[in-house]
This record gives sequence, C-alpha cells and structure tokens, in this order.
Amino acid sequence: MESKTKSVTIVGTGITSIMVALNLVDKGYGVSVYTRGPDPRLDRNAEQYGATGNGRSARFITGLEGKPHLIDGSTTTEAFDEIHTHLVDGGWLSRPLSEYSKNDQKWLKKRRKSAEDLDHSKKLYKNYYARHNRESLAAWLALGKEKPFLFNNADFTDPEAGVLVLCSSDKLLKTTIKTYKKHMFLKQVLTKKQVKEKFPVYESACEQGKIAGGAIIDGFAFNIHQFIDNAITYLEVWNVTFFWNKEVANIVLDKDGRTLGLQVRHHGLVTSDHYSINPGAYGNDLLNNTPARGRICGVAGRWIIIPRPDGFTLPTKILTDSRVGSSIGDNNLTPFMEDGKPMLAMSGGFVFIGSDHQEMPASDVCGMIDTENERIIQLYLAPYYNELQKNNEIKPWTNTCLRSFTYDDIPVHEIMETARGGVLTITAGTNTGTTTIAPYLADWSAQALIRKTEYNG
Repeated sequence: MESKTKSVTIVGTGITSIMVALNLVDKGYGVSVYTRGPDPRLDRNAEQYGATGNGRSARFITGLEGKPHLIDGSTTTEAFDEIHTHLVDGGWLSRPLSEYSKNDQKWLKKRRKSAEDLDHSKKLYKNYYARHNRESLAAWLALGKEKPFLFNNADFTDPEAGVLVLCSSDKLLKTTIKTYKKHMFLKQVLTKKQVKEKFPVYESACEQGKIAGGAIIDGFAFNIHQFIDNAITYLEVWNVTFFWNKEVANIVLDKDGRTLGLQVRHHGLVTSDHYSINPGAYGNDLLNNTPARGRICGVAGRWIIIPRPDGFTLPTKILTDSRVGSSIGDNNLTPFMEDGKPMLAMSGGFVFIGSDHQEMPASDVCGMIDTENERIIQLYLAPYYNELQKNNEIKPWTNTCLRSFTYDDIPVHEIMETARGGVLTITAGTNTGTTTIAPYLADWSAQALIRKTEYNG
C-alpha cells in the first residue's frame, strides 16, 4: 500500500539516486532532485562527480560485482586487510598512516577489527552480497525489457553472451569456477585452448602462460553515462525537477531528531514529505547528524582508455594472483563507444582517500596505478598493444574514480523519521558495485518510503 504522502526530495544524481527516482515516479510520487554538480548532459566534468559520473562510462553488471573487499578477491572467504599497507607495498595507503586525519585513523581501526572477524566476512559473502547481487542482476535485465529506451546508445552488451573471466593460474581458475558455480552465475568453463580459439585477441597471452583458463558468467556491460543522460531526460518528461549546482549542506533536525528539511547552499531550506539521501563518497559532512556518521570514506581507482581491438565485444575480467607492489587485484576490460569511436576501458586500483574528498591522490600515486593497469594491457593484449605503440596510436586517457566504502563493507541502510510523517533514507558505501546493486538499493528506499517501516530483510 502506498504512502499517502507523495513529495520526495532526492540528493545526488548517481546511479542509486536515479534508480530511486525511476522507481518512485512509476508509483506516482512527486520527485525533486538536488545535486552539487551541473547537468551531466551539458557538462561532464569528472571532478564534480562521484563514482557514477567520473571514471569512465563503462560499467559491469555481474552476479558478484558488488563484492565485499574484506574478502580476498571475492573468490574465497579468507579475510584480508591490505588497506592498512602503503601503496608501494601493495596496499591502499598513499601516505603514512600518521598523516591521515584522526577520523580517518579511527575508521581504519574499525576496518581492521572487521577484517579480523572471519564470521563477519563469511556472512557478508554468503548472505549479503550474493543475494542482493542476484536480485539486482534480474532487476537490471527486467528494466532492459520494460524500458529499453533507457539503454539507447548505451553500448548494452548481450546478456546471453555474458562476461568473460580470465584467470592467471590453475588454482585461481579452480576457485573462481567453484565460486561462480556455487552462486549459480556460471555459464561456461573454458580451458586455455578454448580461450585461445574462442577469443583470438588473447592468443599470445595464452601461449605465454599468462592465462590458465577462464569462465563465462552471467552479466553484461553498458555505458552508465548515456544511461544516466537518458534517464534524466525521461524523468523530466514525468515532471521530475532537477536542481543543478545546488549542494545540500546539512540535514536539519527538530528537537526530537526528525528531519525538518535539507539546507541547500545559496538556496535555503528545502522541505518535503520524504527524502532519499545517496551521497556516495561525498557524504561525510552531510551525514554528521545521522546514524551514518563516520561510516563512509573515499577510495580512488583509476581508468585507462585505449582504442579497442577489432572483434572485442565481450566484457572481460582479468583475475591474477597477488601482485607485488600493487593495490590492484583484478582488472575490468570493457568495450564501449566514445565520440563514435570503439574504445576499451581498463579499470583497477585502490587508493585510500579518507573522509576528505578534496584530497585526491598525487600524480605519482596515480602514475603507479596507471603503470600497473598498462602492464596488464600489455601482457594480455601484447600484439595489438605493440602495434598501437609502433603506429604511435597510444594516447591513453586516464581518469580517477572516487568510490564510497564503509569500514565493515556493509552498505549504509538507514531510515529516519521526518517532521511531516514520512521517512528519510540513506544509502552509500558499496564501491563501484553500487551500479550492480542499484536496483536493490532503489527498491529498498522506495519500499521504506511507501511502507514507512524499517527494512527487515
């Protein structure tokens, strides 16, 4: 049964906020959206956006993409805690621990405690992410059938073809197959010979022993920037109002802790029946007077873009054994179009930024991750990459993508009452896996607004 109160104010234009808006307009709610950045259809300045808007447009949707990073490589339940190690030693810290703020050090201590709790990690992996990923993967496919226009020109790859996973060792291959089979995301197992025959672009890597075999799993990839642009246009047709360059500075509470409204810089107090707060990595200050205070810190990753090889149509995840001196555990290679040209996006790397999103990693830190990403491209696409270099066609574009993390790898799910009898929901903290589980997060938020009760799943 729907709530009798209908107005909703959403904060942010990341993938979760957009999915919440799509969910609510279908249910008859009046929706307004406030965001700190400009209209992405007119100005896609990466520095003004979080994980959805910056980085690059290519995104994976797979059954285990939204994974807990307290678990090694998403293929075992062995807990690990690389985040406390410096980047030069294969960890996530870009500077000595003592140079981070007291709040960030406190956050890191809580993360270490979570990493030492093996039962916590097992529960995350078995119950939390696997189920929510499965629900969301089905929801994404349903959305593609119900509203195909949202994916127009969005480089939507064939879900029937799936996603290719390549493994660098027999041990890793065995574990990977076991994991995806266990969670019912495995479509096909590939030997090294089959990889070489089916995907000639990896022939050299197979012959050099860089690939032990692979698997094809459920999933697809798409251009999230184009999807967001399409969705915003669609929502505007349904009378959703977007307020661009309007940063929400504070959630204003009454003496009983209920939300009175949102204080918007240079705009005043905004009030409505319900609120949906999805701030990504930029939520620390905004969430100070909420139960989500101190839960979010930012982690940066890097993207390298190069021209795409002919015939490269299947999104590919490269899993390698532990890399010395690198914070990268796996890489995603995603085909997409940019300005009418076929391109390939390579993503990977983790740099702990902390709670101050203004403090992006220094150029030398970014260079370390870019070097490793480029090394993997050279290893796995050697003949093609060498030809690009020979012809002076390598002009790699790079971007930094800032993602939100929680210290226990549990996404923020918070509900607060509002002064007008509604609810305020808060979600954040799922790395770039937010894209995969965005339908689940949006449904959770919408149901909380409709039922005005806490989610008990």
